[in-house]
Amino acid sequence: MNKLIEQCIASWPQELVDKKSYTIALSGGVDSVVLLFIFYKIAQYTPIQLNAIHINHGISANAQMWEQFCVALCEQLNVPLKIAKHSILRAGGESVENNARVARYKDFCALDSEVIVLGHHKNDQAETLLSQILRGSDLHNIASMRFVSEKRGKLFWRPLLNLTRKEIENFAAEHQISHIDDESNLDISYLRNFVRHKLLPEILAWDNNALSKLMQVLSTIQESVALTDEIAKEDLSHLVIKNNLFILDLEIFKLLSKKRQINALSYLIKQHNLPLPSKKQLLEFCNQAVSSAWDKSPQLNIQASYKLIKSKQQIKIEIQ
Repeated sequence: MNKLIEQCIASWPQELVDKKSYTIALSGGVDSVVLLFIFYKIAQYTPIQLNAIHINHGISANAQMWEQFCVALCEQLNVPLKIAKHSILRAGGESVENNARVARYKDFCALDSEVIVLGHHKNDQAETLLSQILRGSDLHNIASMRFVSEKRGKLFWRPLLNLTRKEIENFAAEHQISHIDDESNLDISYLRNFVRHKLLPEILAWDNNALSKLMQVLSTIQESVALTDEIAKEDLSHLVIKNNLFILDLEIFKLLSKKRQINALSYLIKQHNLPLPSKKQLLEFCNQAVSSAWDKSPQLNIQASYKLIKSKQQIKIEIQ
């Protein structure tokens, strides 16, 4: 058995040991194809039910070709594959990426599998960290990806986070694993691609230990976010009405400090896999929600189909 595959089995998270069904998020890129190959091998040694999902965003002219590649690969490995199709609108800039991400996670959360397995690696972590800092993002976004996370009751596992992009590419070359290349990943008009192809290589050329140092900083940030999440969970346990995570009690909300109000709303929004508004926007909404008259309904648009709204004695996330 390959050392990398043995390492993946040895580092199986404790919270997943009793889970039997796993779905690989398969884009066709080298990361996800190597991930599928690893779990295909693991499934020969462990009693897991393995599936894959390919999400065709309809953005690239090559999207259909990528879908066909994934279909052929899964047929070759005899891995059941689900295809999800979308038509993501080109709204300009990062909104295309964000709309695609929201669509992906909606499909992931609708799957029957207990665990969704994603192919993110160490370079992805560093790129996300730097990109979110440059956007002036909330700490939840800067904290980036964890090995195991939960959204809407679905578990997400990223077993390749300790590997670099180069290690994954070397594994693919060693095992002659074919994959596709997304041409949009070369477009440095997108911030993440600029970080990947311009900024991070310059940093690593200046300090070849920079990746490890960024991971240390990230670990500290994640510990801080985990603590604020614990506080948010505790606050939300008192705020939610009839266990409905879309509706909060305004009177109890008013008893929280402003920082905890913003923290609770940030956690709530992230749990629904929605993009976080700026801290300034959340602060303004909190101020309006707390001070507005009973019949007034201040609101904050979160994403094209979702808004945060104060209505009478409640704060809600509503689908528009």
